[in-house]
Amino acid sequence: TKSFTVTFDASGYRGYQAGSATIKVTSTNGLTSAGLSVFAKAGTPSVPYYKVYPTQVVFSVLANGSHGSSDVAVYQKSGSSWKHLGKNQKGETVANKLKANTNYQFKFVESAQKADGTWVEGNPLYKTIRTQRKEKPAIRSVKVSKVKVRYKWKYLTYVGWRKWWYTDFRVTVTLKKKLPAGQKLYINGRQASGKGKKYSMYFSLNGKKKGKSYTLSIQPYGRKGDAEMFGTSMKKKIRIR
Repeated sequence: TKSFTVTFDASGYRGYQAGSATIKVTSTNGLTSAGLSVFAKAGTPSVPYYKVYPTQVVFSVLANGSHGSSDVAVYQKSGSSWKHLGKNQKGETVANKLKANTNYQFKFVESAQKADGTWVEGNPLYKTIRTQRKEKPAIRSVKVSKVKVRYKWKYLTYVGWRKWWYTDFRVTVTLKKKLPAGQKLYINGRQASGKGKKYSMYFSLNGKKKGKSYTLSIQPYGRKGDAEMFGTSMKKKIRIR
């Protein structure tokens, strides 16, 4: 009988590999040993990007800490237990019906499968996240300027060449007071340019929209580390003229 040491290395060119594997040793005389079953535990996941609202936290991107492990499961602390969170139609994990300006605890964990088919959890990641304040932007005025109706020729299958109309305009939002440090203004899902109390955004809409009404969604926005933070959205109807 001859003893030897086998070192199982779970790493590779693609990174850490979780799960089970069977190792056999073949000697120089061609004899092969019985299989030795080894298991590499799942890694610890990370959360590289998420969005925080007054009553909701959305985890858009979850990254595994190892290859070969399960999808990252997300849990929210509820009393002394952990509640598993589901996903929306976009595949994002969402915590709903939260209280504004309140701390919540979340747990992120992935699992690896053993040779007998059972799943074993790796070391979890814990995060404490504070929801945003339920405050709407203090708007003094919303003005529309530089309205222009234009067209360009566009070829459509089975129709041929035709004029395609657009309406361009600029919206300027003036606030009653400055936003908190590090915050900007979002208008219809895009970050507006500006600072202090004045922000603006250029729009280009399909069709002849001059003289018609259009609804804006305006909300405070900030970025801190891996989190995007959104305040309460405020609807504002304008006339394009």
